[in-house]
Amino acid sequence: MIGDEDAYLRLEYPRIDVEDCIEEVELLTLTNQLKAPIETVEIDLLDPTDGLDVEIVDVPETPIDVGESGTVTARVRCENEDEGSVGFEIDVDGDDLAVEAHRTDADAVEVDCNCPVLALKGISFVAFCGNGIEEGDVEISAIQAVDDDWNPVKVEWKSNVDVDEVVVKAGTEWYRFDYHGGARGGTVSSDEEDADAFKEVVGNAQTFVFDDEGDSDDDEEYDGPERSPSSPCLDQDGVKIDADDDEFGLPD
Repeated sequence: MIGDEDAYLRLEYPRIDVEDCIEEVELLTLTNQLKAPIETVEIDLLDPTDGLDVEIVDVPETPIDVGESGTVTARVRCENEDEGSVGFEIDVDGDDLAVEAHRTDADAVEVDCNCPVLALKGISFVAFCGNGIEEGDVEISAIQAVDDDWNPVKVEWKSNVDVDEVVVKAGTEWYRFDYHGGARGGTVSSDEEDADAFKEVVGNAQTFVFDDEGDSDDDEEYDGPERSPSSPCLDQDGVKIDADDDEFGLPD
């Protein structure tokens, strides 16, 4: 724990562990040891290490009375498995008081990243399939990515209705994740080992089925419903979210 216990503005900022490439964390806690309430809190982030992106999500509610504390929350995104750091500048004001603090270099917030580089294709879209599912029923958030453009390869999702399956498209590859009995949340990726079914669709083919659904490439002619980029759910209601939609939850 790094901090300034005896200062008029006490700052505490533990070392941060980021386990899944993106995490919302308590960046620092400030305690008012001044002689009057703190009326405003402003914080700027300084010089994050390469491969580390930090965004302030929330600052403490004010006023902060004498002896009370508040927490600064941030969203931390890692692009590797290295150690990193981010400095900050914080200004607090109130009646007859003004305090400014800078923390950089050796006194910066330290971050341990656990975001392995993955040899996976970036996701183009994710489709959620289930009876009665509609636009707005599902929230999605990218948690792992590849390359400098932050193309997502793993996402978390949650829904307010039951989802029977999730279909992921990445390049020419398709992945199906089954939720027998329905689910309202989970994690999906463009990793064949994670999926319940996988299919690569190449050439001019725009329609297909997964092998366990009946393969139209077999000698026996298949005449049932098929999947396509415009209709990824098989004979079922569905909601499709593209990776370049704001809904996908990618960083700016």
